[in-house]
Amino acid sequence: MLIKLRRVFAVLLSLLSCLLVYVGTEDFEAVYWLLAYYLAIPLPLILIPDVLGNITGTTFGRPGPIVNKKSPSAVLELLGWFFLFFPLAIFFVEILILS
Repeated sequence: MLIKLRRVFAVLLSLLSCLLVYVGTEDFEAVYWLLAYYLAIPLPLILIPDVLGNITGTTFGRPGPIVNKKSPSAVLELLGWFFLFFPLAIFFVEILILS
């Protein structure tokens, strides 16, 4: 139950962030890029950390060592929460500085 609540909270927080950006700037392109950011980085890390942590045997398109160990899902989820709150923190700091 707590896991589902965290996931719902993450999705709602992403949508609220996009709404705040639209209300603050009235620029739909900024909302589009922010939504693309949320769908690409923090939400997958929060919603499916187990799946992303199980990815092994790839080099991610660059020469170098192959990933051969699973990543802990708790660390991936924590990283997702950091990436989720980072744009909000920048937004509120900008409001405080400009006020």
